[in-house]
Amino acid sequence: MTRKATNNDIPAISGLYREQFREMAKLIPDFIKEGDQSTEFIENTIANEESDILVYENDGMVALFQILCKRTFMV
Repeated sequence: MTRKATNNDIPAISGLYREQFREMAKLIPDFIKEGDQSTEFIENTIANEESDILVYENDGMVALFQILCKRTFMV
């Protein structure tokens, strides 16, 4: 099931970010180091009216997430 993330999902999203950064650090260690995403960034993305985080649940656990945000381009 896919749904909008809530603050209750922050620990799961943080864990997925940690996995992502660990795998990216293996691929490009000169540019990416293992680490954690700021909890404040995740909270702000959920709370902001111009962004959302969608999560996909599998057997009641958050398995994937996607950030959606409005971008403004100047021409």
